[in-house]
Amino acid sequence: MSKPLIGINCDHFTDSTGQIDGLRPDYWRAIEHAGGAPVLIPPIGPETVDPVLDRLDAVLLTGGDDIRPERLGMASSPLIHPMTADRDRSDFALIEAIQKRRMPALGICLGCQELNVAHGGTLWLDLDAEYDNHDLKHRDPNNRPGAFHTVEAEDGSVLSHIWGTREGRVNSRHHQAIREVGSGLRVLARSGDGIVEAIQLVDHPFFIAVQWHPENLAGDPLAEKLFEALVKHALK
Repeated sequence: MSKPLIGINCDHFTDSTGQIDGLRPDYWRAIEHAGGAPVLIPPIGPETVDPVLDRLDAVLLTGGDDIRPERLGMASSPLIHPMTADRDRSDFALIEAIQKRRMPALGICLGCQELNVAHGGTLWLDLDAEYDNHDLKHRDPNNRPGAFHTVEAEDGSVLSHIWGTREGRVNSRHHQAIREVGSGLRVLARSGDGIVEAIQLVDHPFFIAVQWHPENLAGDPLAEKLFEALVKHALK
């Protein structure tokens, strides 16, 4: 059986040598381990999105910096560390095309927030500054790779079906999160402090997004089931 081609959007950043399009290897390793063939998608113009997606079977939307303030309808804020304009333009064009094509997709962290904003949802710009419930840390205060906490999937949701259980322990290293859920989206899971941890595009065969980083949890059965579900739907 041939492996489905899974597109993975790259980050766009600047280091000492200039601008770079790149990807942390855990993303493509997770796709490969699940039985897919990873294909990197650099930040591309909207006119290039359809020719690229014509050759793919599914898309993985990765994490990264924050959504740009103009995308949120606001001025710049010291709470926001925005992604580049090139990545912003490319990511939202991909999301629009994925929806029109009803192409399978999985969003991770920023990808989850982007899906929500694309549907008119809002974000907590910084949980420490804006969210009243501080009983649970969503990122490690010492800047280590991540905090860990449990999330509870909604009973009967696609996430509980994929997991085979309603509760999972996940990693967490975000300072923003979904505030108001966008139109046409369903909440799939929340953390103990009420933060939305996973969503689903309702009128779509398979477009789910999670706030944590399953690609960093190699060997964890619940994390691997997410990528296996994406590959399964890509094969269809």
